[in-house]
Amino acid sequence: MFARLRSGNRGFPLIIVAKPSALVFVDGSNFYYAVKKARGYALTEDEFSAFFSEIERLFDVKEIRFYDAVKDRAIEPDNYAKQQRFHARLQNKCKKVAVYCRPLQYVETVAKEKVLAAAGEMNFCDACKASLWSLLYNLGLVTRSKEKGIDVLLATDAIDLAQTRTPGWIIIVSGDADFVPAVKLIHRHNVKTLNLHGWKGSSNELRSVCTRHALIGLETGVPTIDWYGLPSLAVYQQ
Repeated sequence: MFARLRSGNRGFPLIIVAKPSALVFVDGSNFYYAVKKARGYALTEDEFSAFFSEIERLFDVKEIRFYDAVKDRAIEPDNYAKQQRFHARLQNKCKKVAVYCRPLQYVETVAKEKVLAAAGEMNFCDACKASLWSLLYNLGLVTRSKEKGIDVLLATDAIDLAQTRTPGWIIIVSGDADFVPAVKLIHRHNVKTLNLHGWKGSSNELRSVCTRHALIGLETGVPTIDWYGLPSLAVYQQ
């Protein structure tokens, strides 16, 4: 556990206790949508860097593993390119970050060409065709996808590293209840868990099963963390 602050006496100095070691697992897709719901736009790499620095105030973070489902270049070329550029900027800005990916699984797709052709058959003007496509795309009706593959990868990696690297803590940045079984297995290896989550779309079951949880403030600016009483400094008397 974290040591509490105690006053020195007889001239003995207070020295910093080594922070507890931790591995951070970020459910990229889940966190992205939590941020979008809270404030309408995603975090930049600079805001992610500040967020990770806040975690490092309390923990000796050994590695930050960012899990994301990669979009299909053929289906979503623009979004694929944006995603790849973001991954590169994130890893360049945050040296401890490693990005782990699995292909995004598409259940159903509607090609842009088919939408435009159907609109043409109904005598839509060119501007109306473009507006129709934009409407369908923004409503999420163009593609349907699922991301279970990346969730499974995060969960299995967390369980494996809890056993092989035995960190003090596994930190899971997600609100997804699918990670509850993984957390229970992690605890069997005497590793503590911390769930960092947003206010909206967060699983009460995941928060409850973890050793501790803390709320991420996502409404504006750089994300903040309400540590719910965890000390900001761990110190002891020599």
